[in-house]
Amino acid sequence: MRKKKVKIRVSKAQKAGLILPVARIERYLRAGQWNPRTSPLSAVYISATLEHILRRILAQSMAWADAMKRVRITPLFIALAVKADPDLNDLLGNTMFKDGRPAEFVAVF
Repeated sequence: MRKKKVKIRVSKAQKAGLILPVARIERYLRAGQWNPRTSPLSAVYISATLEHILRRILAQSMAWADAMKRVRITPLFIALAVKADPDLNDLLGNTMFKDGRPAEFVAVF
């Protein structure tokens, strides 16, 4: 008797080497009002871009948290990371963070 080969299910995100769900982003692209005919690679590009932006924001906000001797990343550190990086500031400069105080008035140590 031959044993049946078990197919291991591999998600699109695992194939692309990403963390964000590619299939969910593709589903949102198809369900949106933009264009129902989208390339399967467009979701991979968008999720890779979002993941890159998130990694930059988290890395810089972790650096701010370490500089202020904190363990937890708060919205203040995210706001400081966005304001410190010129590219992120161009992208997210007008974003309001739920923190209560603007990032310009925080004393940097």
